[in-house]
Amino acid sequence: MDDSARRTALDKLRGSASWLCLIGLGFIASAAGKAARWSALVEALAAYELIPGPYLRFAAVALVAAELAVGVGLLVPRTRRAGAAAALVLLLLFAIVVGVSLLNGLDIDCGCGLPFGADPKISWALVGRNVAVGLVLAALFLRLEHEHGRRSSVWRTVRAHSSGVATAGVIVLMASSILSLQQRNTVLSEQLSAGRPLHAGDRVRPFRATLLGGGAQEVGYDGPETVVLFVFSTSCPHCEKMISEWNERYATGGPRRFAGVSLSSQEDTERFVARVGARFPVYLPDDLAGFVKGYRPAAVPFTVEIGPGGEVVSTTRGEPRDPPAPAED
Repeated sequence: MDDSARRTALDKLRGSASWLCLIGLGFIASAAGKAARWSALVEALAAYELIPGPYLRFAAVALVAAELAVGVGLLVPRTRRAGAAAALVLLLLFAIVVGVSLLNGLDIDCGCGLPFGADPKISWALVGRNVAVGLVLAALFLRLEHEHGRRSSVWRTVRAHSSGVATAGVIVLMASSILSLQQRNTVLSEQLSAGRPLHAGDRVRPFRATLLGGGAQEVGYDGPETVVLFVFSTSCPHCEKMISEWNERYATGGPRRFAGVSLSSQEDTERFVARVGARFPVYLPDDLAGFVKGYRPAAVPFTVEIGPGGEVVSTTRGEPRDPPAPAED
């Protein structure tokens, strides 16, 4: 009897149910940790720059409730399949959000709600952890289906709905792109509005940048000529309207040197320049946050005329009313 009981216990440990229950307890512990540090959770969600302020507390409640529901669902045998599917969706969402935030240069707490210690910073290791747990969960789900004699029906369902699976993959990629764009725009808007605007008489430092279609170089002000920077974003319709004017000013040349500075990604900038036919050189700052902090463009388009030594001669924010001469501060 002892040997039989021991074998039964070992069989249960080898089965999927015990491990799914363990993952379920992990979700419940995470939900409890988030609820126990409510203010930290709300601050962490705000730091991701994805949820508008009025909806932060609602999102926090929804997140805690979702993790708690998934955890309980994995513990109860009758809801274990649904709980495993929901857990996979949550883990995929967490991996996408953290990955997008890392690509956009955020350095924030993860908001994981660990039951011990402070939350770590977001990292690719955290993305890998979520993906790894998701793969383990998927394997346990398939094992659960096999234990109940449903594994063959799972594969038949997947093959029969291969187009639906492909569509789901496209939707995931689209959602990731939308989240990335929303987060990038929010971060950029906050950076643009931070600090005192640049005025005539201020001094700016050279910056390292990559010339679109060329190599990396430093944009400096050591020469005798005046440098005019056109700071723009590819998502700004006013910037697009001013391209023809900027092309004309670049063509006339004179004692001034003209250059565009894009606040968007390289891919978006390349498409934008090709579409609008910009003929002036366009630079992508290597340190976008540092450029925004130093040059403080409160709005785009932003034109700044810089004399020798980096002294600001004039600035124009937004579309000038009386082009082409920039208004002096």
